[in-house]
Amino acid sequence: MSSSLEVALGLSGRDEVLARYVEFVAARCRPNTVLATVSDLRIE
Repeated sequence: MSSSLEVALGLSGRDEVLARYVEFVAARCRPNTVLATVSDLRIE
């Protein structure tokens, strides 16, 4: 995952599984879907 996306999503090393899932969604969905996914997962 790109570091800029990690910063934008507020991800840290301990959230590796969630980061990989968001990366998977980002590769296949529209930007608003990615934002909704992050919101649903409550990644802060």
